[in-house]
Amino acid sequence: MKKFTFLFFTLFISLVVSAQKGEKLPEDDEKMMSYLTKIFEDQRKDYGKDQIEKKLAKMWLEGNDFTVGQKQQFRETLTLFIDTKSKIFPDYDNYIQAFMNFPNSGKSEAELKEWNDMVVRIYSDKKIKKYGAEFVESSLGLFRDLTFYKNESLQWKTNNSSYRFVFDSMPHISFDEMNLKCYSRGDSSVIYKTTGNYFPTLEKFYGNEGRVTWQRAGYDPEKTYASFNHYNIRIKESRYVIDSVMFYNEFFDKPLSGKLTEKIIGNKTEETATYPLFESSYQRLEIKNIVPNVDYQGGFTMSGKKLEGTGTQENPASLIFYREKKAFVIAQSLLFEIRPDRIQSSNTSIKMRLDSDSIFHPDLFFMFTKKTRNLELKRTENGISPSPFENTYHEVEMYFETVQWNIDAPYMNFGTFGSVPGGNADFESVDYFKEKRFSTLAGISNDHPVYILYRTGKALQSDSFNAIEFARQARTGVEQWIPILIDLTNKGYIQYDIETRNIVLLEKLYKHIENNRGNADYDAIQFISEVDRSENARFSLLT
Repeated sequence: MKKFTFLFFTLFISLVVSAQKGEKLPEDDEKMMSYLTKIFEDQRKDYGKDQIEKKLAKMWLEGNDFTVGQKQQFRETLTLFIDTKSKIFPDYDNYIQAFMNFPNSGKSEAELKEWNDMVVRIYSDKKIKKYGAEFVESSLGLFRDLTFYKNESLQWKTNNSSYRFVFDSMPHISFDEMNLKCYSRGDSSVIYKTTGNYFPTLEKFYGNEGRVTWQRAGYDPEKTYASFNHYNIRIKESRYVIDSVMFYNEFFDKPLSGKLTEKIIGNKTEETATYPLFESSYQRLEIKNIVPNVDYQGGFTMSGKKLEGTGTQENPASLIFYREKKAFVIAQSLLFEIRPDRIQSSNTSIKMRLDSDSIFHPDLFFMFTKKTRNLELKRTENGISPSPFENTYHEVEMYFETVQWNIDAPYMNFGTFGSVPGGNADFESVDYFKEKRFSTLAGISNDHPVYILYRTGKALQSDSFNAIEFARQARTGVEQWIPILIDLTNKGYIQYDIETRNIVLLEKLYKHIENNRGNADYDAIQFISEVDRSENARFSLLT
């Protein structure tokens, strides 16, 4: 039964093709409409009645939509389709739909002739006939609603009818200045004031000049945008990359060079938008006075709503705060979030320069407010953030929540400034040592982790090494030691980088080993401050 069905289907197709072969389009208008209705009905029930009888026939027989010359072009083109055995779908259908939509396209009679001549040229050439369907489908979309590409998930449109059909080496559509818009999943993106050429056979748009703004992320399109010259887009995708652009933002006196990535993603608000995405070409840009008396070094990205200063492990992004024309506070992070009203980062190392000494912390929450010029540096409960501020100037370790500094003021405040009453600050001498507290660091282990670290450094003849080398010395896996390494960092014995797992042994580790062995003197100097929602200490910057 399957063989019989297959043979019948093959015979049916053959009959359809042969029925068209050698046929002529009826010269009588009404008979031509009947003929077209029939060949469409044979392929798709009710389609011929709907598209030919109700639409084309009405325009052709009753209206003044087409001139005599245009009707003759139509007949000649369909005769060519018959002779070249073109398909009812998509060839006949796309051409007839395009012809019916042309009167509302805003194009002239001469432009219709140019277009129709190009269709004839394509279908007359066996080498390029295969491109005919894509070309006519793009034409149909432009005539109907200025769309030149559309599939199930996206749509590309121009905003005006200033386009031309061109045929040199390949058929294409040339666009004068327009706004090029892509729609996908309820979202959209626009390239403003661009020109270019669309090649339907390649599904590529080659553009010249243009501008993409961050308006859908809530920014002023006249202040935040990327401009560019030559670019190309694979039009069947809702994502494209332009390698060379100039980025403008009110933060910068001069534009930044870099790369633009645009992607249309549905269900995004101004706050959650992640595109357009700009990435600066250089990761070591230096911008003087990004705000007065503050310099920036590093790279930049603009990801939707977020303008970010970016860096790498080797070259982190830096904000340098000046006091009396000297670099005073240096903040470094892999990422600074730069907003119109503030700059902030969740993981920032801080160094305050005090002549040849310093105050240092490896991991703080950082926030600088532009309007008030207040800098806030806060320890959190995450990772190595609970570690103390290392103050070599006063030779103390400082345990408190927050540093607050108006960068124009001659002092800093140390303390707790939240909504919860009560705040303690603990200042311990760098020579502070208690044997019992040191012993508790070992936990239930027979081998103290401070001594394992010491042996690792001695074996490698270095104060710096990776946690894997430490675990090898301990003859265990590395994962079980991570919480202990973080705790030792928070207590000032080492610096541990959670990302790279690199360890640096600090002076306190060596001192406490000698203290515990009884080979060195130590003290028990400790100051504790308790206050209610205020500063525990004020640090004068006057010399």
